[in-house]
Parts: sequence; structure tokens; C-alpha cells
Amino acid sequence: MRPLKLTVSAFGPYAGTVAMDLEQLGEQGLYLITGNTGAGKTTIFDAITYALYGEPSGDDRDPSMFRSKYAKPETPTQVELVFSYGGKTYTVRRNPEYERPAKKGSGTTIQKADAELHLPDGHLITKAREVTREITGIIGLNRSQFSQIAMIAQGDFRKLLQADTKSRQEIFREIFKTRYYMVFQEKVKGQAIELQRDCQAARASVQQYIGGVVCQEDDLLRPNLLKAQSGDLPLQETVELIQRLIDQDQEAEGACQKDLDRLDCTLKETSTLLGKAQEAQKVREKLEQDRKERETLALRMEAAQKVLEAEQEKVPRQESLRRELAALEAELPRYQELSNQEAVLATLVESIESLEKTCSQQAEEQAAKEGLLGKWKQELDGLASVDAEQERLLRERDQAEGRQAVLAALKSQIEQWQVCLQKINTEQHQHEELIQKQTELSARLAEEKERLRANQETFQASAGLSEEKLELLHRQDQAQKRQQALADLLCELDKYNEEETSLQVAQSDYEQAREQSEQLEETYRRKNRAFLDEQAGLLAQSLAEGQPCPVCGSLYHPNPARLSGDAPTEAELEEAKAAWEEAQQKTQDTSMAAGKQRATLEEQEKQLIRAMTDYIDSPVLSTAREQLVACQMYGAEELARLHQVLLEKEAQLTHRAELEQEIARQAEYLTELEEQAAEMKESIKRTEVSQGTLDGQRAQLEDNLHRELLAHLQACSLEDAPEAITQAISEVTEKIAQMAKLEQEFGDKLQKKQKLNQKIPLVEQELRMLEENTGKLKEELAGAHSRQEELSGQLQTLRGRLPFPDQDGARQKITALQEELQALAATLEKAKKMVTDQQKALAAADAAIREQEDFLKSAQTADMEVLQQKSDELTRQRTETSEAQKTIHTRLVTNQTALQNICEKATDLEQSEKQYKWLQVLSDTVNGRLRDREKIALETYIQMTFFDRIIQRANLRLLVMSGGQYELKRRMEADNNRSQSGLELDVIDHYNGSERSVKSLSGGESFKASLSLALGLSDEVQSAAGGIRLDTMFVDEGFGSLDEESLAQAIRALTGLTEGKRLVGIISHVTELKEKIEKQIVVTKEKTGGSRVEIVV
Repeated sequence: MRPLKLTVSAFGPYAGTVAMDLEQLGEQGLYLITGNTGAGKTTIFDAITYALYGEPSGDDRDPSMFRSKYAKPETPTQVELVFSYGGKTYTVRRNPEYERPAKKGSGTTIQKADAELHLPDGHLITKAREVTREITGIIGLNRSQFSQIAMIAQGDFRKLLQADTKSRQEIFREIFKTRYYMVFQEKVKGQAIELQRDCQAARASVQQYIGGVVCQEDDLLRPNLLKAQSGDLPLQETVELIQRLIDQDQEAEGACQKDLDRLDCTLKETSTLLGKAQEAQKVREKLEQDRKERETLALRMEAAQKVLEAEQEKVPRQESLRRELAALEAELPRYQELSNQEAVLATLVESIESLEKTCSQQAEEQAAKEGLLGKWKQELDGLASVDAEQERLLRERDQAEGRQAVLAALKSQIEQWQVCLQKINTEQHQHEELIQKQTELSARLAEEKERLRANQETFQASAGLSEEKLELLHRQDQAQKRQQALADLLCELDKYNEEETSLQVAQSDYEQAREQSEQLEETYRRKNRAFLDEQAGLLAQSLAEGQPCPVCGSLYHPNPARLSGDAPTEAELEEAKAAWEEAQQKTQDTSMAAGKQRATLEEQEKQLIRAMTDYIDSPVLSTAREQLVACQMYGAEELARLHQVLLEKEAQLTHRAELEQEIARQAEYLTELEEQAAEMKESIKRTEVSQGTLDGQRAQLEDNLHRELLAHLQACSLEDAPEAITQAISEVTEKIAQMAKLEQEFGDKLQKKQKLNQKIPLVEQELRMLEENTGKLKEELAGAHSRQEELSGQLQTLRGRLPFPDQDGARQKITALQEELQALAATLEKAKKMVTDQQKALAAADAAIREQEDFLKSAQTADMEVLQQKSDELTRQRTETSEAQKTIHTRLVTNQTALQNICEKATDLEQSEKQYKWLQVLSDTVNGRLRDREKIALETYIQMTFFDRIIQRANLRLLVMSGGQYELKRRMEADNNRSQSGLELDVIDHYNGSERSVKSLSGGESFKASLSLALGLSDEVQSAAGGIRLDTMFVDEGFGSLDEESLAQAIRALTGLTEGKRLVGIISHVTELKEKIEKQIVVTKEKTGGSRVEIVV
């Protein structure tokens, strides 16, 4: 990529439009970009980078800062670059977002950022993102890569030369995109830590499951089980022990099940006999009850029969009511006819009233229209002569307006003559004032020039303060990061101490839970023994002489067991058992929690020690806080010292900035004074020319005015003309106003005459139509009155023939008759239903009694009390056996589940431990933490390859610039095995054969090494980008630290970069370079603000 032409407008220090034809510099060789500090040398590279990528070359600037503070508000901010690549020419134009004056109205508006790219084939690409994407594809480099390859910036590669391994890692990570290896390292490390936690959790789980295994207190295997739960028995032997416990419980559970089956069979037979005896007793009791209820039903039957007979006697009354109801329903249509005729009569009355009202309204309307018609005809006769009077008035008005126009033109000429006289006097006064001001301005201009020269000399003497401040800020940033890291470590140490306290609490909880579990277990076992002993006393109470004992079968019972009186109940025993089991579960939970916290604490300890090794040579956890606080105190002292130095530099820079502003203000003020002097000179010339012009205008105006006054105002003089013209115009204007009023009156009369001619025929036609309508309405009203009299007679006759006045009265009577009929019928039906229901109930009672008597005849007799005692005894024995089986089954299921979980977790633990071992080795390898080995991580190893190639390329130039004395070399062995290494840099001195750190080089030697390293880095980045070749590059570095011989050697090395048609631009203001490099781009600050560019070849 080769820039051909660069044009900037209102960009940075360039106030106006500046075009740079870079083709004048030729196709290869060195050229110098020189100028005063702040003139805009580096801005040229910024403008090229911004044109290509829409961003500045460095990360410390923003595109919104490119708007020139010297530019006029209407000057647009933009950059246009013409460049060639691959033999083709491209043109790109961009502008940042900035504030500009609004095109319409006052105020300002925001000009949005935009870009366009003209391709060689004529196509146009717009929009900033699309243009950037296309240029990145054409050149093959993004903005970051382009900046690293094309620009060797001030101070950047000196940092690279003197950086340690950690700092170079951060630099190379961004340049060579090795962050993926760092992410891989962290991911492997995280997976190893996670797997370690999984293994610890799996071990705790296995031990927790072993702790959940239970057995009887008197079991011979219990000592071995306690040994296994304390972790003293191997896992395989533990598994075999649990299996033996399971086998024992399975046998005991089978024996219990056989006893339960036997008891269930005997209990079933006894329950059957007892059930039959109980059923027979219930039937006897039910039979007695049913016989009493049958007597009650017979009495109810007699009462219902009497009620039915009384209701049947009311049947004749129902027939009479039906006949009366039929007669009334037959007359209902005649009531409907009466209602219809009344509605017709009411409608007819309303129609008559409406017709009478309409006739009255039309009569009133007819009388009003006749009166209005007579009035209008009389007014029309009075407006007959208005047309002739209006025509006469129009002729007089035209004459008056003609004279008014002539007088107005004459008045305007008089005013022009008066204005001309005033201008002549004003110009004469201004000319005298300008001559005086010109003398004062010349003296002030000489004074300001002297003040500006003195301030410029003071400003040049304070150059270089910004670079010193940047170096101090970098050191301060590094110190602050170290302090923050130490503070984070102290926080981690506090968290570790808190976790350690939590572990102690968890362990204490476990001990308390274990002790409580043991106490509750002892309580349960004591209550269980007392409960079992009490069962013998309960059984002995049911023994009788001559009957066998249910336990031993003996018929004689000389010494039966006695009740103790203080044994627990079965509910109390179950409550004690539940409390013990709950305490056991709590013990297991607290044990697992304590195990997990211990594993977490051990991992935190390792991580904390590993992190402290970056800042402390031999970290010890017991004194970690003292070590970290000591590091912090040292860092705080360093920060305080740097802060004080920065304050001093800031004060110096503030004074320098104020001085720079003062110089700019003075230069601007001086420019203003010079512009004022030039403008004043021009103003004096303009006033002299204006005076001559005004004298000619005055003579011409006076000649014209004499002729016009003679023609229209009887030779009035110029002095009296204004008053005479004003009086004449007033008289004519007043006359025209009077005519306008008369003209308005005539217009109103004509308009009224036209309206009357239109309205009179219309009203005459409306009167004729009203007379016709009135006749028709009167005929219709007479017919309506006749129909009203006829309907009234018919209604009177119909009312006399009906028993009720209207249909509502008849319907009320019908409703009353219907309700009485329905009540009589409902009462009769209810009495019949009652008799039927009582008959059915009596028959059902007789059938139930017969069925119960038949059942009792066939039932067997049995002793219910003996059967009940036998059933209770069998139930008690079954309950005891069932509870014993439940206890065995619960223990069996618990142990089987524990065994299954132990086997599964043991398998998972074995696999996890194998995976953790090789993953931990992999993590230590890629993170450079192998014991007794150099601390070289995978990312550092990759970066070492790039670094070796950079050093190889850099040495090609360093040997030339140092006359064969110095050669860079990557340090192969670390100072110690505790900190990261692999990217340390040494220098070989071939004059004495020694090898030492690059930090021991002098200022000039450091510059040579730094420049060589930066050029080597540029070559490597260019090679890594796919062999992209840039035909132009820039070097921005202070060559002032080199002596004459070193400067010549550096120029020879840079000249080597120009082989193959490459241009190398050196940005500097060193005087020796101006003498040694012929091609130059000279950037000069303008006194008026802004900068200008000149290309010297």
C-alpha cells in the first residue's frame, strides 16, 4: 500500500484545507517529516490511518477529537486519501462526527460520521463500516496490524525493550493473538480444580454412605462396622461386611414373614366365626325395632284414609267452578274487540289535533310572507338610479389617484436628495476618524510582536515534559495495579480465615450431633428393653388355670410375671426411635458438610500460596498478612513518591499549556491587528471614493428636482418643496378616501337591488303553494271529525253488553277461578299419594320382619366373648411380629441402598482420580508450574517462538547500527524457578565477550536496540499477516540521544528498509537529520492558528 495524495480539512492542527502530493517524494528512500512541537507531524499518519480505518493510529485518541480548534465554523472536517495497491488506485474519503452551523436558520447541528470509497472499476462504496471492511480486505490488514507495521511510534518499542516476561506477554498477546492459549491454560486449570473438588466430594460421599449403615446393638459384626465408619477398614472389607449384615437381615426377615403367614391364617378363621355371631345379634335387635315401627305405620295408614274421604266430598264444587270458568273464557274475544276500537279512536283524535295545528301554522306563514313581499317591492322602486351615480364616481377617483402617484414620486426624489446630503457629511467625519485610528494601531502592532517573540523563546525551552509525564504515569499505573493485586490477596486471605472458622464450627456441629445421636440411641434402647419386659406382665394377666399359656403351653401358672408400672407406651417408644433416627441423619449431614469445607479450605490454601508467589519470594500462610502488608507499605511509599513527582510535572505542564495558549492567543491577536491595519487602509480609500460618488449623485438629483417642481408645484424652491409636497399629498389622499366611502355605499345598494330581484319571485311562488295546501288540509280535517262521531257510538253500545268494564277485570276473575280449582285438585292428589305411600311402607315392614325371622331360625349359636379374646390375642402377636419385621426391613433397605451407593461412588471415584492425575499434570505443564522446572506457560512458549524470530530480524539492524558491537539474545535460563520466565532479554557485547541485561545499556545504546527491536517486530507482524507488503512506513522516535556516528549508523539501517521501492518517513525535529535527509515534509505553525505543509524534494 502506497499513499499518493492526502488532503485534510479542519483536521487536528490544520485549520483549512491542506493537500499533500506524496508522489513528489518518489518511489523509495528516506524522507523527513519535520516541524515544531504540536505543529501536526504525527497527525499526518493519524490522517492516513483514519482515512483507511475510521480510527486514529493510537488508542489514546478518539475520532471526535479530530475537529480543528482553529477552523472556521463553516469549514467541514474531512480526510481524503488516494492510495495504490497491487497496481490499482483507490480514493477514500471520511469525516468524523462534529458540530457545524445549521443550513437553515440559526444555531448548530451534528454532522454525522460518513465515508465513501471509489474503486478502480468505478464502483462506489458508502457507509463507514462497509468502507472499512472493503479496505481491510484490499490491504489484508486491520487497523491494529497496520499501526504496528506502518508506524514505529514514540516510546512504544523502548517499553518493549525493557519489559519483563509478564509485560512482554501482555504486548505479544495483543500483537500475535495468543490470548486463545491463555484461555486454554485457564480452562485446563479450572477443569483440574473442578475435578479435584469432585474427587473430594466423592470420597466424602462414600464415607457418608458407610456412616449410614446400621445393625443391632448385640450384633457380633458391630465392632467391625464401627471400625469401617471411622475410616479404619479398607473399602473392599467394608463392602464385604455390609453384605454379611444384609444377608443376616434377609434371613431374619424371612422368618418373620413365616410367623406372619401362620398368624394371619388363624386370625382369619377366628374373625369369620366372630363376625357371624355378631351379625346374628344385630339381626335380633333389628327385628324387635322393626316390629315396633310396624305398629306405628298401621296407625298412620288409618289417618291417611280419613283425609282422602274428606277430600273426595269436595268434587261437586270443582265441577261448578269449571262451568263458570268456561263461560268467562268464551266472552274474552269481545273484550279484545272493545280494546281495538278504543285504540283506533285515540289515534283518530291525535290526527285531528295535528291537522288543526298544521292549518293554523300555514295561515300565519301566509300572512307573514304577504307583508314581507310588499315591503321588498317598495325598496326596489327606491334603488332604480344607483347605476348611473356609481359610473360618475369611478371617473373622478381615477383622476385623483393619478395626481397622488405623481406627488409620491416627487416626494421620493426629495428624500433621496436629503439622504445624499447626510451621507456626504457622515463620510467626511468617518474619514477623519480613520486617519487617527490608523496611527494608534501601528504603535500597538509593534508592541505585540515583541511580547510574542519573548513568550515563544520561553515555550521552546520547556519541550519534552509530556514524554516525562507519560513515563511517570505508566510507572504509577503499574504500581497501582500491584497495590490492587495485593489488596485482592488480602481479601482472599480474609475469606480463607473465615472459611477456616466455618470449618471449626462445622466440626463442632458434627461432634455435638454425634454426641446427641449416641445419647438418643442409648435412650431408645433403654426404653425398648423396658417395653419388651412389660409385655410379659400384660400377657400373664390373661392366664387361667387349666388353660395353656400362649408362650410356653403350660396348663399350670404358679409364678406369673408382674407389671412394673413405669414402662413406656408403644407411642413413646416410637417417638424415641424417630428422635434417634433423626439424630443419626443429622450426624451424617454435618459430617459430609465438614468434609466438603475441609476440601474447599485446602484448595483455597493452595491457590492463595500460588498467587502470593508472584509478589513474595517465600510465602508462608501463617505470616501471609504481615508479608502482604509489608509489600503494600512499600508500594504505597512508591506511589506517594510518584504522585509528588507527577504533581510537579503537572504544574510545569500546566504552566507550559497556559503559555502555549497565551502564545496562540497573542498570535491570533497579532493577526487580528494586522488584519485591522490592512482593513483600515482599505476603509480610508473607500471613504475617499465614496465622497466623490456622493457629490455626483447630489448634483444630478438637484437638476431633476428643479424640473419636476416647475411642472407640478408652480416653481416651488427646493427648501420649501418637502412641506408643499406633503400638503398636496394629504389633500389628494383625503379626497380619494371620501370617494372610497361613496363607492362602498353604491356597491352595497347595487348588491341589495340584485338580491331583491331574486327573492321577490321566489316568495310569490311560495304563497301560491301555501294556498293550495291549506285547502287540502281543511277537507281532510272534515272527514276525520265524521269518523270520530261514528266510532264513539259503536264503543258505547259494546260496553253495555259486557259484565266487566274491561278485559283486565275479566281476566282477574278467570285467574281466581283457576287457582281455586288447582288447589282443590292438588289437595285430593296429595291425600291419595299419602294413602299409597303408607300402604307401601306397611308392606315393606312386613317383608323385612319375615326375612329376619327366617335368618334367625338358620343361624348357629356361638360364645362371642371367647371368640373376641382369642382374636385380640392373635392381633397382638401379629402386631409385634410385624413391627419386628418392619425394623428388620428398614435396616435391610438402608444397608442395601448404602451398599449400592458405595459401589457406584467408588467406581466414579476411581475414574475421577485417574482423570484428575493426568489433568493436573497437563494443567501444571501448560501453566508453567511444574516443580523444579522453569515457569514457562504454553502461551509464553508460543510467544518465545515469535520473540526469537523478532530478535533474529532485529539483530540484522542492531549489528549495523552498533558497528558489530551489540547483539540481542533471549535469556535461556530463569533467575529462579518461582516466577514466570521465558521472555527476558539480554544483550551480548562482542567487544568484551560479556552478556548482560538490556536495562544496562546507555541512552543512545537503548535507542539503537529499541529501534532494531521495533523494526524486527514490524517485519514479523507483516510476515505473520500473510506476507503483506506496505510500500510506506513511518518512524516516530527521538533521534536526539544519538551522537553523530550512531545517527549515521541508524540512518544506514533505516535506508536498508527502503530497498524494493519502499518509502520510510522519519518524524523528528533533530537538526542533524534535516541536513542528512534531502526529501522533507515541513509542517509549520501559522501565526493566525492552524498549520501548513510544504514538501521539499
